[in-house]
Amino acid sequence: MSAQSNVAIVRAYVAAVEALNIEAVGELLDPSIVQTEYPNKLFANGKVRSGAQMLSDLPRARSLLRRQSYAISTIFEEGEMVAVEATWKGILDVPLGRLQAGDTMVAHLCMVFTVRNGRIVAQKNYDCYEDFAA
Repeated sequence: MSAQSNVAIVRAYVAAVEALNIEAVGELLDPSIVQTEYPNKLFANGKVRSGAQMLSDLPRARSLLRRQSYAISTIFEEGEMVAVEATWKGILDVPLGRLQAGDTMVAHLCMVFTVRNGRIVAQKNYDCYEDFAA
């Protein structure tokens, strides 16, 4: 895959996750994918998920969020690796900490993807959530 193609795959994936489009997400993930989310305010011990777990978590997001957006500020590729810096904003549909339904939750993200043969085989998340503690 060319550098442009890997970046395009990751951009399509981020857009599909933003839209909570399970089918489109599934088409971009390799069946062997492993996602590693390093410790953050939501997951104090971090989290490791398979592709099946990633897809099964998307409907849950629909029940927690009215909508979400990913504003990509930086994206680049080195070989099969694609790095993304983005700001995520989610409009909550339920209270969380001091945030109420309708409030915006914000996270500053760095995501590192490995892309092989047109599909994402690994994703590492370094998520920094703005404070929402009660």
